[in-house]
Amino acid sequence: MDAPSDTEEAEPSGVSIAQMQTRFYAGLIDTLVLLAGAVLYGLIVWKVGGKFSLGPLSTAITALAAGFFVFVYFTGCTAIASATPGLMWSGLEVITFEGNPPRFSDCLWRGFGYLVSMSALMLGFIWAAVDAEGLTWHDRMSRTFIVPSSR
Repeated sequence: MDAPSDTEEAEPSGVSIAQMQTRFYAGLIDTLVLLAGAVLYGLIVWKVGGKFSLGPLSTAITALAAGFFVFVYFTGCTAIASATPGLMWSGLEVITFEGNPPRFSDCLWRGFGYLVSMSALMLGFIWAAVDAEGLTWHDRMSRTFIVPSSR
């Protein structure tokens, strides 16, 4: 097998996985989109007279709502476009290990995998730095991975 170029990492099946740096920037864009949504949500709640507290119940509800929105964002975007806004902006897309667009069930597993990867102090993302193929936990859980877009 040829050595990977500086823009791509080798994948055992011969399909090139997107460069880790590009995936990182796509993740930052997705984080900014999610943060913008959270700020907008907070402003709407505040404007209609809602109050925020740091009590255990309020914190738990906020964490559950955040997890739900993260799950829906990644699952929905991947199911609709095989990419999130960050991936699209970076010229990347998600495919299955077989090289096909992800099925809805793959997208559900990928969305759940994001929650697992994040809940473990982002270790699921950091794992890509030590994984032989450069895959994250959610890549492995969903049997999907990110490649340069063919569109």
